[in-house]
Amino acid sequence: IEMAEVVLYTQDLKSFVKAMGEHGIVSKHPPKDMGSDHSIVPFYFGGLYGSQRTRLLVLGPNDPSSSICLSSPPSNWMFSTGLAGPSEITGWLPVSRDLATLKNLVPTGKIKDAVQRGRKITTLKRGTIPKLTGTFAFLSDGEGSAI
Repeated sequence: IEMAEVVLYTQDLKSFVKAMGEHGIVSKHPPKDMGSDHSIVPFYFGGLYGSQRTRLLVLGPNDPSSSICLSSPPSNWMFSTGLAGPSEITGWLPVSRDLATLKNLVPTGKIKDAVQRGRKITTLKRGTIPKLTGTFAFLSDGEGSAI
């Protein structure tokens, strides 16, 4: 399994992006509005020597003083539950060579066609395994595998 993508929700996106830049980690893309008063910024890591390039998607509210409603689940799987503090990993996208074997070991959902041509996907929803943070979407490797 190789990690293709990690989704991180932060309550103060602008400060997070600034702090990353202060440590030499800069996104080549400006924050993109997602609607629902949130924006998202991608960061890319790795991809050297034939390894999988990993994308870190960081999203958060446009207004860092807005509050997270803890009484109801997030409206989008990418949004924070608010239970892990000001930043929370909300999604993982590992790439697997054998989804059938993985499904026999991990209680994921049905294996189905992914958006990318020639690939399959299966999901382990948030909360299925206690204390495991975020939603896991396991993706098969193969055609269309570049992220």
